[in-house]
Amino acid sequence: MKKILLFCLFITHLSAFCQKPKNEIKSNAMNTLYDASDEWNQIIEINMEKNTKILITTKAAPLLLKLKEIDVSKKVDEAITLYNEVNDNKTEYDGIRIVYKENFDSAIEWSTPKQKTIELYPSISNVKKFAILSNEEVVKIKTTKDTLELIFQYDKSEIKTQSKKLSENDFFLKFSFILNDINNADSLEFNKIKASINDHIEKFESRFQKILDNPAMKYAATSKIDTKNMRIYSGKGKNKELNINTYMGLGLIRDRFVPEISSDFMYRINRKYAFGIGIHVLYFWQKATEEKNYKLNSAQFISLRFNSYSQIKTSAGVTSKLNSGLELGHFYEKDSRYFNNNTFRLGASIPASKNILVQPQLYFNYFFKNAFPAIKLQMGF
Repeated sequence: MKKILLFCLFITHLSAFCQKPKNEIKSNAMNTLYDASDEWNQIIEINMEKNTKILITTKAAPLLLKLKEIDVSKKVDEAITLYNEVNDNKTEYDGIRIVYKENFDSAIEWSTPKQKTIELYPSISNVKKFAILSNEEVVKIKTTKDTLELIFQYDKSEIKTQSKKLSENDFFLKFSFILNDINNADSLEFNKIKASINDHIEKFESRFQKILDNPAMKYAATSKIDTKNMRIYSGKGKNKELNINTYMGLGLIRDRFVPEISSDFMYRINRKYAFGIGIHVLYFWQKATEEKNYKLNSAQFISLRFNSYSQIKTSAGVTSKLNSGLELGHFYEKDSRYFNNNTFRLGASIPASKNILVQPQLYFNYFFKNAFPAIKLQMGF
């Protein structure tokens, strides 16, 4: 059993590469960006300074390779120039969303000969905020971010894919620049943005070739300007993953405080539920003789586990939070001075804080004979 436990501990260090089917690379650089939107299959998020960011989204994975051909700086200049031409500067608004569309698909008829359009969506708030400067000057405070969207429509026939899940209108690339002020668009560091995009595409090409053959597969990546850290998720379906983790715990069983090391293998079937198997090693201190020191004895359980999750919206997207868990374990050693051979353990998991679980437990023999309660605190989940 000790060899199995050591193996589980070793596997835990490699678990970042077992997350989500196919591939996942984790870093502690930023939060998870995955959300519940169905408007895209693939997304790249590039975080910039002052809480601004770029989101690049599409439904057809092969279009991500088109990013190499797009002069982002030039397209932003075109969009801002058009915006300045059509904006009357008379309407006072708190934020604005600018949508610039360019059609590269000749099969789709657009209303303009150049196949370019621009749309403005100003937002007006009922609440106005002002600041009073040291010289008593009153200035208005901008409270809503601006968004510049660049949408490029492509011809389906030019994209090598056999997917039947995509319609003619799904072959697009969308850049969303989320800025504190649209007037800051011309000060963006496009050389760094382009380098970051190229870094994303390099990793995408080298690790996710199968997504190019199956554009319906999910792909999400997030990074930060001026860093090499990147978080990547890819997989078929929604939020399916395999988690392999090891936890420390301390239980109160009858009159004994019992340390416990647990390793679980959890398969996340969707955003709400996960099933798996747990291996639990309990340690009991026993005095060998009156003259000798205490020695450590162990007892092992194996369990079936179930977890449920809720989705929490944050500024970085939607993250999962453990709601509760259930487990049914069985003692599987032949001889033990602490448990009968037919001992079962029924437990529940209740989050008490960000990193601590409270686990009320019930130990019993067949048909709930000789039942007695216990409780455990687990660190990490």
